[in-house]
Amino acid sequence: MWLCIHLVCSTAIRATLYFSKREHGYEKAEKSGGLTRFLRLENGIPSHDTANRIFRILDPKQIEQVFRSWISGVVGTLRRKRMGWDDDGHMNLLAADLLAAVLLLFSSVATAALQLSLELGSIHHPAFEAERIRMQPEAGGVLLSIGVLRGGGRQIRDLRLKCRDFDWASGNIRCAGGALKVGADNTVPIDFNYVAASKTLDLTLRDASAASLAGLLPELAAWRPQGKFSATLHLAGSKANFKLDTSMLAFANVAGTQAGEGMMLHVAGTVRDVADTRQWQASIAWQGGEVYWQPWYLKGAGQTITASGIVDATQVRVDAAHAVLPGIGVLDGQLGWNRPRGVLTALSLASDAWQVAPAWAQFGQPLLGETPRVKLDGTARFALAIDASATRSFDLDLDLHGIDVSEGRFVLADLRANVPWRRDAATTAQISSGGGKLGELPLGAFSLPLAMEGWRFGFDKVELPVLDGRLLFENFTAQREVNDGAKGGEAAWRWQLAGALHPLSMPLLSKTLGLPRMEGLLSATIPRIEYADSTLTLNGSLIVSAFDGYLSVAGLKVIDPVGHAPRVVADIDARHLDLAMLTQTFSFGSITGYIDADVRGLEMVGRQPQSFVARIETSPGEFGKRISQRAVQNISSLGGAGAGAAIQRSFLRIFDTFGYEKIGLTCRLVGGICEMGGVEEIEGGDRAGYLMVKGGGLPALSVIGYNRRVSWEELVSRLEAIAAGNSRPVIE
Repeated sequence: MWLCIHLVCSTAIRATLYFSKREHGYEKAEKSGGLTRFLRLENGIPSHDTANRIFRILDPKQIEQVFRSWISGVVGTLRRKRMGWDDDGHMNLLAADLLAAVLLLFSSVATAALQLSLELGSIHHPAFEAERIRMQPEAGGVLLSIGVLRGGGRQIRDLRLKCRDFDWASGNIRCAGGALKVGADNTVPIDFNYVAASKTLDLTLRDASAASLAGLLPELAAWRPQGKFSATLHLAGSKANFKLDTSMLAFANVAGTQAGEGMMLHVAGTVRDVADTRQWQASIAWQGGEVYWQPWYLKGAGQTITASGIVDATQVRVDAAHAVLPGIGVLDGQLGWNRPRGVLTALSLASDAWQVAPAWAQFGQPLLGETPRVKLDGTARFALAIDASATRSFDLDLDLHGIDVSEGRFVLADLRANVPWRRDAATTAQISSGGGKLGELPLGAFSLPLAMEGWRFGFDKVELPVLDGRLLFENFTAQREVNDGAKGGEAAWRWQLAGALHPLSMPLLSKTLGLPRMEGLLSATIPRIEYADSTLTLNGSLIVSAFDGYLSVAGLKVIDPVGHAPRVVADIDARHLDLAMLTQTFSFGSITGYIDADVRGLEMVGRQPQSFVARIETSPGEFGKRISQRAVQNISSLGGAGAGAAIQRSFLRIFDTFGYEKIGLTCRLVGGICEMGGVEEIEGGDRAGYLMVKGGGLPALSVIGYNRRVSWEELVSRLEAIAAGNSRPVIE
């Protein structure tokens, strides 16, 4: 062995002294005789040819093993002994050998002709593999390069790590003060220690830039990570322990729909390989920062998650997960995922008694947007189970002090619900409320037993007290159906309902709603209403009794009723409405008699009418017909500029009311313009018009309109002016 070592060292010394122009030093070193202390050479120091013959005979792998062992011993000796010279000025053998080792490992001789590196081979570990490891001395440390690093299903090529303090002995590798080059400009501070015999690796990253991760994991580049992180990893055989801490972590996608800022996270866990299965457990603590994940905005306030499970070639399984949401509650769960198919196979969630107000504000309200604003107060427990087919069960226990929608527009108090839904069994939910209000309209207490069988729901009858009347809902059925024709076989809902409004007092209703006093009773019959294919359809006619007459709505359809701009189509008929009740209620002026109305082809988008043909006309029959000056004034204003009442001024000073034969007005709305008409056409060239009121009796009175085309917005503003008492007709 010493012969091989001396050959290697002497070769290195020859090269070194030659390139440094110190030939006399070469001769002294060759003839020093120091080697005879360990091995006598009868024929002198071997020549170059002899060295070549010996190296051809020797096994390269055995030479590599011997050389590595010797190098590790030399490094240790360097720390204990000093190189010296013999008394006669010759370098002793140990000094020559140590100098050769220094030259080989650290290139302490400044020469461009000597480029030295060591191939350290490969490392195979249950958790990772490193191939083509090479060590090369550099100023200020050692450069370690790794051709391929594999682990966790990933492969990274051409890693370069510079170590300030580096040891390699008997297959053990230690790097302190390391800097891992990532990308063009980033480095990650790193320390590690690998013990080959026990297959143990300890790795530490300190205050590394999150941006540097994009160099190792290219898929992170699109998220533009910022901030700092520190991490430790301990691999011992088939077990790994890890920790990760982030400081002021920030990220964002290009669209800005997901982003985080100032995030302080602590992550810890263990992974163990057992046969072909990898068992794991982990914990996450969110200690600060904020995240926007459209539509949710969340703040770190000590939320924690602990979980454990297994991973193998076929599945990812979470056997137990426990989440703590401060101020809200606790959530436990399990999960199964099929890796080859990429589908969910099982999911179960169960909560304790959650505080509904903060939970709804964080997770529920963002789904609705800014409107409607919904406020909930109380507690809720829920449990959800999903299998490979679909949702299997859902349980909900709700105990709410109240629900407030749109700042008091709809309120329910003391709402309680017990919902034990099962996909494959028939059950019944119990829902009740102590009452509430719809706008200013008070609602009484009610109880609702809801029959459930899979995705079919229904009830026979529910009564809701309203003032001195009752709102009745009956024969409700709802079913969730899979639409095979829809994209991906999407599910759609279909339901139907019938009902009625039992008579309630109009004076009481008008007082409650803050409206002018109305007389009579209000009742309604609601035929079957159906919902399917995003369309609400009225089968039959909705009949509303009011003002001593009735209102009938037929052919009603509401397309996309929950969309941003629902479309409504309908035909409306009103018959025998008492004009005295109507005009008294809406401060129109006094008119006695009865009136009919028709609206054909009504089409609305949102709240704006797009087209219709409307007619208002005195009902047939014999009854008193009188009209006041105020009513004449208001009807005249509807006819637009130039409209007027054909009556002598002298009569206006004497009479407060006038007789009439017929009142009528028509409007055909097209493109936002109302084409006006009346009960009769008036000939007269440029002064042609239409009668809105045809006089009868004494004094004779007629109201004529001349403006044929009025914008819908202008007509609405005139009606608003009438209601406000600001109309200004011209009386001729």
